[in-house]
Amino acid sequence: SDWFLNALNSEYDAILVLAHMDVRDELQAVILEAIRGSDGGSSLLMGTMPVQFISGHTHYRGYQQLDEYSTSIEAGRYLDTVGFTSLPTHSSILHALEKPFPTNQTPNSLLQHVFVNASRSALQIFCQKNTTSFDTPAGLNLSATIAQTMNDLHLYNVVGCAPRTYHRESPLTAPDSLLGLYLHEILPRMFIHGNASKVVVLGTGLLRYALFEGNVTMTDVSSISSFNETLCLLEDRVEGTRLLRCSVVVRLMSYCPNTSFLPRAVLVTNEMRCV
Repeated sequence: SDWFLNALNSEYDAILVLAHMDVRDELQAVILEAIRGSDGGSSLLMGTMPVQFISGHTHYRGYQQLDEYSTSIEAGRYLDTVGFTSLPTHSSILHALEKPFPTNQTPNSLLQHVFVNASRSALQIFCQKNTTSFDTPAGLNLSATIAQTMNDLHLYNVVGCAPRTYHRESPLTAPDSLLGLYLHEILPRMFIHGNASKVVVLGTGLLRYALFEGNVTMTDVSSISSFNETLCLLEDRVEGTRLLRCSVVVRLMSYCPNTSFLPRAVLVTNEMRCV
């Protein structure tokens, strides 16, 4: 497209691509190829331009080198990670290419990254600060405001106690599996009620954070399950075609509040009951 070529028709130190896609998504290679070829394939222009992709969407820590002067980084999820990436300027690459690289250095070695846990202790170490010097007046004021807001919303209220820490990444059969806890403890008590014929269909993104050992507060609950989930209750002996039809409706409802298009088999209430 003309806008794409026009945007690249200038001198840059580097190019940053904000790509809301997986760190290994093949579309990144398509974008990179278009950048590299935007000047007719000149190796001294876009061919050696440093290109940094900031990826996302799939919510994990990932890093991939796309070519000699380009990398992609995906820094976790929900602010559990601070991703740091470093790359040289284009002029420094061109300067380095004019003379042989030292034996311990290549163009690849100029591309660096690190993942930092988004915890106070890890950030202190990364910033080379101690407990006292790490705080700033603005940061302390923001922390106080957040704490007061959470207190006003009763988010510190204790609603239960976890006997151990449960992780969302643990295998379903592991003792510390959060999904296993949900399937084997929560669902039977809240939905199944001893009826072994009931079937529950869940999305994989239902549980978003770990449950830590000790007191469980409303903040923990909202962190683990932050969505106002819609429950679909179906009658006995539902045909597969009708179930598929209901699943399409559920997806459409998330985008369109107008329910006049719903099939006769679906009634909308505070919950949604497919009958």
